[in-house]
Amino acid sequence: MIWPVLARAEFALLWRSPLALANAVLLPVGAGVGWMLLARDSSMGLNADAVAMQVLLLLGCTPYLQAVTMLAARRQERVLKRLRESALTPVGAWAGLLAPLVLLGIVQTVLLIAVTLVAGVDPPGRWWPLVAAVGLGTACASVLAVVTSVVTPAPELAQLTTVPVFLTLCGGGLWVLQGGQWAFLLPGGAVTELVRLAWHPGGAWFDGWRDVAVMVTIAGVAGLLAWRYFRWDPRTG
Repeated sequence: MIWPVLARAEFALLWRSPLALANAVLLPVGAGVGWMLLARDSSMGLNADAVAMQVLLLLGCTPYLQAVTMLAARRQERVLKRLRESALTPVGAWAGLLAPLVLLGIVQTVLLIAVTLVAGVDPPGRWWPLVAAVGLGTACASVLAVVTSVVTPAPELAQLTTVPVFLTLCGGGLWVLQGGQWAFLLPGGAVTELVRLAWHPGGAWFDGWRDVAVMVTIAGVAGLLAWRYFRWDPRTG
């Protein structure tokens, strides 16, 4: 079994489950639209900061929270154990399992940013920081989901085990908005700085690349942890 076949099977399972589909689609989009309306009606206004928080909410919901829940469920159902015994490599298994949520998260982000632009936000001056924020942010969230699933014995507990990373995403973004000097060291801070850079070009030439390096490092370290500690078998005690 190659990973695209597994990805199609996962997408079919997602599509056939109304509850899972609602959690994966309605919850993230609702949170993003809610933040847009809150920003529009507050002193913040619709600007790059509002877009950054929308991106972070979507990253925290779809490629992170939903992915942790899915991996814990597949472990409990012994799907992960069967995949480990198949011809798929660990990376191939993860890619197949996570691909539908990754794709869904990117589509949600693009659509929500488009809606926000129509609602009154000026187009970004440079697109590459925004693309990097969404792409690398999705990669970080997905790999962190694999790591978090290690300490998630059941899908029902994902609401608890995902809190620390979710806080580093949204909390890091809020820290940047408050002028935090070291906020870029958190994944949410790096994403927010890149989104801001898309709308406010300028500053030192290395500003955006510093944030890119931080996210690549976080994803790399998380990947090593996932490779070392990921559990394929269900917990027995």
